[in-house]
Amino acid sequence: PDRFSTDMFKAAIRELTFIQAVSLRYGKQYVRDLMYWKYPVFSAYCFGGWMHCVYSNSVNFVPVYLVGFALLHLAASYVYHISSERKDVRPLTWEELLLSLQAMEGKPAKGALGDESGASVLRALGSNN
Repeated sequence: PDRFSTDMFKAAIRELTFIQAVSLRYGKQYVRDLMYWKYPVFSAYCFGGWMHCVYSNSVNFVPVYLVGFALLHLAASYVYHISSERKDVRPLTWEELLLSLQAMEGKPAKGALGDESGASVLRALGSNN
């Protein structure tokens, strides 16, 4: 509703500058870790993708490898954060994770949200309805 005051504008600029500096620092550190094979799986994926692009003499595969790299990070984060601390939550299976990536002409993939009424969601939550 109110306009940005000068102090708020300066604070926002400082915050954006800070985020840019931190992102640049950690980005350089991550590239250095990839180069020195600190995380061998990620380094091997990057090396294999790079060599495939060089061998095929095409950059058309770069988006595919970037998406795969993001999925690899998500999978590694998923594995890292699965713990035995919570017994009431069943972790997703790899099949459920892969099915969640599928898109079938705007329809949800088969799974917990398979039907329109949400009855399978209630069954999954343990409801007696």
